[in-house]
Amino acid sequence: MSKKINIILGAEPLVHPLTGIGQYIVQLGNGMLASDDIADLKLFANSKFIEQKWLNYRLDNSIKNDLDTLSYKFKKIAAKSSLIVAAYKTFKATSANYRLREYKDNYIYHSPCFILPPFAGKKIITLHDLTTLLLPKFHLDITLKTLNSDIIRSSANADHIITDTEFVRREVIEYFGLPATKVSAIHLGADSSFQPRTRTQCSKILDKYGFEYKRYFIFVSTIEPRKNIDRLLSAHEKYWQTCNSPMPLVLIGSKGWKSKHTHKRISQLECDGIVKYFGYMEQKYLPLFYSAAQALLYPSIYEGFGLPVLEAMQSGTAVLTSENSAMSEVAGGAALLVNPLDIDDMFESITRLHNDAAYVEELVMQGVERSSNFSWNKCVEKTISVYSN
Repeated sequence: MSKKINIILGAEPLVHPLTGIGQYIVQLGNGMLASDDIADLKLFANSKFIEQKWLNYRLDNSIKNDLDTLSYKFKKIAAKSSLIVAAYKTFKATSANYRLREYKDNYIYHSPCFILPPFAGKKIITLHDLTTLLLPKFHLDITLKTLNSDIIRSSANADHIITDTEFVRREVIEYFGLPATKVSAIHLGADSSFQPRTRTQCSKILDKYGFEYKRYFIFVSTIEPRKNIDRLLSAHEKYWQTCNSPMPLVLIGSKGWKSKHTHKRISQLECDGIVKYFGYMEQKYLPLFYSAAQALLYPSIYEGFGLPVLEAMQSGTAVLTSENSAMSEVAGGAALLVNPLDIDDMFESITRLHNDAAYVEELVMQGVERSSNFSWNKCVEKTISVYSN
């Protein structure tokens, strides 16, 4: 690459607890800072530029969350009013336009989270999935009203679109009627902390929470409708009732929307010892919980990538996930695939993961090998290649 590139990277998810998109921004940003192809990297959040230290704020507790300002708190409170939301969006767009106007000739703006601000220069957007457009019933009405119109506008205005998988790339091309050359699929990576660990390496965390090594199943994600948790709970409860010495299901993830009924059911199953719910868990503990699990159970209805699938495979843990999906693309034949709408199929597959030790070991070996094809370095390199085209 002969000419170095100047990038403005959208970074608003960094003001929240670090989830998948926040991790994506952290990895892209740090990768660009280390790249010889990038001349300058600026971070833009809440319609203003922020310091590069925010790429590592989760690793440095001394960095105060000064982005969680009155305006951001106001946005959360006012989200239930469409009039206030519209006024806020207008204010935010005007402010962003004012601060970005001088960079239009020398910088590329990359929004890694669906929405582009007003920018007259070259624009790249990452669409991780089309869940709010394709599966609106799984989302809150206010989310649909405020997000979908912005996704449609941003997709039309972007010079290029990045997706996390070929599965979503095909959806984007079909849904928006775009030429194939305008959309690129770039796989994500998983942090190097996700790796196989022995019983001894996991013993401290297992003793703390009262679990045995390779004697529980795990689910990791926000508790919300498209994650298919109700069917998973039904399948796991049936397994629990029919199998000798059944393993509990450990659920790790923040409380999401439209999940009141699901949480009520989780509480009931917790009382019976069938499941254990931890809520949001700090990143430093997740690799240990993955490594010590018998298998990840992840029969989500829809994902743009399904990062837990890759994290589990890289951790030396067998994976159950949904057929004909972005997750099955990521797994690449190294997972036990199920029909996510078929509770009996899930039940039978969970039972096999309990009973068939040789098959589980085969999945583990295939998963570790498959996960070696993914890395954040590859993701960064391919993203920079999109910038240069």
